[in-house]
Amino acid sequence: MACLRLTMIEPREGYREETQAALTMLDEKLATMPGLIFSFVTEIESDKLGRIALWRSKEEANHVAMREDIMALRARLRMLAPDTEETLMELRSGYLPEPLAAMIAGDAAMEPVAFKLGAVA
Repeated sequence: MACLRLTMIEPREGYREETQAALTMLDEKLATMPGLIFSFVTEIESDKLGRIALWRSKEEANHVAMREDIMALRARLRMLAPDTEETLMELRSGYLPEPLAAMIAGDAAMEPVAFKLGAVA
């Protein structure tokens, strides 16, 4: 069953850019991992950062999270932002465009595509 990992981070004062860089590096490393459907780095309000990742299964998400390089990056994030919340949610229902639904079902290849969005006003 697909799952969504939601991470919300409030960086220590003066460490916002370093925290953003570590969060982006984590996102880039995870982009090539098996089972990842999509992920986003976000800004939540003016003082928080976040990351959203959709995985094909909870097992795949947890397996990747236990990799040494991923655990090291997550430990670095906890040093930069001790006020971190992480939630793993199993998806029960929802609506997806056909290409995403095929990826979740394993019927389509998943090639990572990087993109950057402009600043949100």
